[in-house]
Amino acid sequence: MDADQKQGIVTGYFSRFNNVDSDGDIIRPGAFAKTIKEQGPKSQQPRIKHLLNHDPSQPLGKLLNLKEDNTGLLYESQIGSHSLGRDFIKMVESGLITEHSIGFRIMKRNQLQPYEDFIKNPGKGFYEITELKLMEGSSLTAWGANPLTPLTGLKSDLIS
Repeated sequence: MDADQKQGIVTGYFSRFNNVDSDGDIIRPGAFAKTIKEQGPKSQQPRIKHLLNHDPSQPLGKLLNLKEDNTGLLYESQIGSHSLGRDFIKMVESGLITEHSIGFRIMKRNQLQPYEDFIKNPGKGFYEITELKLMEGSSLTAWGANPLTPLTGLKSDLIS
């Protein structure tokens, strides 16, 4: 983990591509393209938030960058200097924040198999999501639907 003790910037993955999560969803590359363009941090009307545990009353920071790469939805966020932000940095440094999740609305999806078959064989997934509207990305103090959504970096000096 990168830690230069200056900026209060975290990076990680809010979502992972091409694997079945615990809800039976498989998010495909390109699913975030439209929502990032329309409401991402570099758009005309940025509206996507970085929250703690999907709680709108617990904003963590301002998203600086949000993009799809070969792995999933990569984010970079400037954590706020408020008490929650400082506590969040402490939780990150203590190894308590290890997963992320997303709050979204499905715009386009394909059912991969009948529900009865999914119950018998969940490893093949239930829905393939090809487009969604992202409302927020959350850092989690517990478990997300997709465990393959790690924190990838921290540059912090918010604890002073």
